[in-house]
Amino acid sequence: MSAVPPKCLQCKRDLRYDLAHLRYGCPACDAAHAAADIWRIGGETLGRQVARLVHQVEQWLRK
Repeated sequence: MSAVPPKCLQCKRDLRYDLAHLRYGCPACDAAHAAADIWRIGGETLGRQVARLVHQVEQWLRK
């Protein structure tokens, strides 16, 4: 293992080793992904849930 830490391929910052997941991770990019995951519920994006709900409401209004 070298003394120079590995770099992130996206933002070119130094990666840090995450003991919880046993892998290297970029703190900046991981924070951006975590912010995007706020809109996820049960592994599915909130947008899909809203689209289904709107579709169900449209069907109900047609009846």
